[in-house]
Amino acid sequence: MARGIWHLMGGGSIDPSELTAEPWAVLAPYTAGMKGMDEPGTGTMVNHGAANQTLNAGQSYTIPAGYHNGGGTVTANGLAGQTAGTAVATDIVSGKTAWVNGAMLTGAMAVHSVVSFSLAAYSTSQMTAVWQWPSKGPYGGVIIRYKEGSYPVSVADGTQGYKGTGTSYAPGSASSAVISGLRAGVIYYFRIWVYIDVTAGTVKSTFYSDYQSAAGAPTGNGTAVLTGSGIWTVPAGVRTLTKVFLIGGGAGGQGGKTSEKPVLGGNGGGSGYVTNISGIAVSPGQQIAYGCGAGGSPGAGGGNTTFGVYIANGAPANNYVYGGGKGGSGGGGGTEGWEVGRIHNGGAGGSNGGNGGTGGGPSGGLAGGAGAGISTIGPNGVLYGGGGGGGANSSSSGSGGSGGGGGGGNGGRTSPGGSGTPNTGSGGGGGGIEGSRTGHSGGSGGSGVIIVQW
Repeated sequence: MARGIWHLMGGGSIDPSELTAEPWAVLAPYTAGMKGMDEPGTGTMVNHGAANQTLNAGQSYTIPAGYHNGGGTVTANGLAGQTAGTAVATDIVSGKTAWVNGAMLTGAMAVHSVVSFSLAAYSTSQMTAVWQWPSKGPYGGVIIRYKEGSYPVSVADGTQGYKGTGTSYAPGSASSAVISGLRAGVIYYFRIWVYIDVTAGTVKSTFYSDYQSAAGAPTGNGTAVLTGSGIWTVPAGVRTLTKVFLIGGGAGGQGGKTSEKPVLGGNGGGSGYVTNISGIAVSPGQQIAYGCGAGGSPGAGGGNTTFGVYIANGAPANNYVYGGGKGGSGGGGGTEGWEVGRIHNGGAGGSNGGNGGTGGGPSGGLAGGAGAGISTIGPNGVLYGGGGGGGANSSSSGSGGSGGGGGGGNGGRTSPGGSGTPNTGSGGGGGGIEGSRTGHSGGSGGSGVIIVQW
């Protein structure tokens, strides 16, 4: 039979209007007299008994409406189970904290230094830095800084030459980078730092100093004078040829001519033409073929001078009719004579790209040859390519141009034209004439030359 709860009033029945309990306030399945009911009603309150619950950090438990017998518990799981991990203090950035296996750890992470560090010349304005990564991380890259006079003391001191990972990133491997913008011959002091970028900023190791790494780029004052022909090898550390100067072979001078009237002193030969090139990119150890043009034999043109793909033409052959030979510097014109006792001088050879002088004679003499108007001074400061002097029927032949040009012959014992100086690209002198009887040979032109500067 059903169980009921009765509220009895003295000597009489229950007045429902005096009751306050409603079904939700009475534990199911019990019955009781309830508010507004003439008969006992059945309770609807849920009986949860002993409610137990286990929570992780951050979780919550909503207590359901109803009856609880007081035997249940709400339990929080331990931190060890909720913070399981393998990190130790050295795996956490220094100064930061973290929970691991239930314990709070303060970071002691150290960014390890590189194992080695050295520098070597790469070019006249560059150095190659080489380092070895630590065997374990963490690391994000390196910072290399340099100074003159002393080592940088911090990553804010001196000049930053490089920041990055270089050519290799593997632990324990060697890596390298090229540092540019250095001045030739200056001693620089370098230091390197390993760094790692984190959300709180950049963590850097203590600097690694290799006191053998105080080094300078090589001086850039190298000059080579090339003659003949062969293979030239670019020196170590050289990646730019600042100047390459080429001059072709000079032409030979013409001989004196007496077979017709008027008799003619020989024209001086012109010098070889000049080619100047600046800023040629090369590689250390690169081999470049070259050949210096031969000087022309008497009356013949000079040979071309070559350096790799670059060329300087030799002076062309000249003739009797039109005067001194053309070239980098013009040859002097020969004299013009009609008879014995009438003496005239030959024209002087041109210098430094100038025209040759005009020879003497009753009709004005033979004109000097045209120069190219381009300087024949090499990057080493030496003057090359003088034109040959014109031949004469006097004791004063045309002088050879400055820069090795051969002098013209005269009517005396030294009547053959002088030869141009070898390895100057100069012209040969014209041959002299003795009255109206004998014409003497012109001189040979001087061979070409190449000046290389880095």
